[in-house]
Amino acid sequence: MIVAIRKSNHEKVFAFEEKLEGEEYYCPCCKLPVIHHNSTARLREPHFKHKSKETLCPNATKESQWHYDTKISIYNYLKQTYSSNFRELELEKSLFNGSQRADVFLKTMKGNNIAIEVQSSVLTVDEIKRRTSLYFKNSIYVLWLLKYNLSRFICNTIVTPYGKPIRNVTKLNAMELWLHEAYLGRLYFWNPTRPSFIWVELADVFSEDSSFYSDGEEQYFYGKKLKTKKEIMRDKIGVDFREFRIGQFGEINNSNIPNRKIFYVGR
Repeated sequence: MIVAIRKSNHEKVFAFEEKLEGEEYYCPCCKLPVIHHNSTARLREPHFKHKSKETLCPNATKESQWHYDTKISIYNYLKQTYSSNFRELELEKSLFNGSQRADVFLKTMKGNNIAIEVQSSVLTVDEIKRRTSLYFKNSIYVLWLLKYNLSRFICNTIVTPYGKPIRNVTKLNAMELWLHEAYLGRLYFWNPTRPSFIWVELADVFSEDSSFYSDGEEQYFYGKKLKTKKEIMRDKIGVDFREFRIGQFGEINNSNIPNRKIFYVGR
């Protein structure tokens, strides 16, 4: 975890900025003591860690280097470029009595609450649905960001001599499929090399139509929708924060998509 509360004055501090020796800290979620790790050898990035391993606090979950770097990058991008547009901007915001933590949280001048979730590991559909529903019930718009993999999501269209476009096809896991439907046909990512957002628009893929003759009559079958494969239709790299909007959407029948408030880029 990056954020903790300094015991002496109850101020929120960042692990990468804090330099005090002998200070005590506690977790903003569970209020239990944490240790400040800031190795001079830089074997690991500065961070706070719970003293007790026996805790269910969401801040006690070990995170990857990518997750650590990405949420700091997003926070710095928003702070340096758009801080005047926010009433509040927080890194690792504790929510719902400490049961959930937003990687980056902001409140706009109009009073809209927005949570940005950086997801490096694969969540179960039930868990991402639970978190999204919790945000909805508490009037918070959420943006889920995934780790961008150019080899999986590059948009490269080839036109055949017959004029038929052939686009790249990628296979999505259950979490990605859920987010694709919940976010109106798009997935969202963070671009660490040029601090900005990325969206990729994907469409359903169908198997080829087929036909055969039976008893002298032609039988025709339309292609079936493939469950996990999607065709990459469009993408945009270098998406500015100002392109996003808030939206509320109802549940989708015959799927696992609940009522939700999302932060997204409109068509």
